[in-house]
Amino acid sequence: PYFVMTFLTFYVTMKKRHYGASEIYNGIIMGSLSFPVTMLASLKGLLGLKLKFQITPKGQRDKLALWQLTPWLIMIGLNMVALVFGYFRLQQDFYPVLINMLWCTYHLFILLHIFRLNSLPNIQTQEYLKRYHVT
Repeated sequence: PYFVMTFLTFYVTMKKRHYGASEIYNGIIMGSLSFPVTMLASLKGLLGLKLKFQITPKGQRDKLALWQLTPWLIMIGLNMVALVFGYFRLQQDFYPVLINMLWCTYHLFILLHIFRLNSLPNIQTQEYLKRYHVT
């Protein structure tokens, strides 16, 4: 129920602002992928530690190094391991294991977008950004 209500709230809010389906889809993906950053900021805030703030230069974009993707890579690996273990346990507890495997597949689908989003923009993307004044 939590996931369904969160998704519906986000969807209805974005539809009221006349966002298209692809923009809503990308918003959901980016919101999900920002989880490690959000958790780190929350933890440091609770502990009263200062978080380094970086300003991205205008008009430039770099790919993150592979080591900077560690939180997402760990989660991708854990979900893959869970799928393998689930496959071998399907005979024992079919429905609960199947549901867990479906959740792992869903999370893998979300997490694998980190590689698409970590690419340098192509000409079409740059034109899109110019057209909608996104910097």
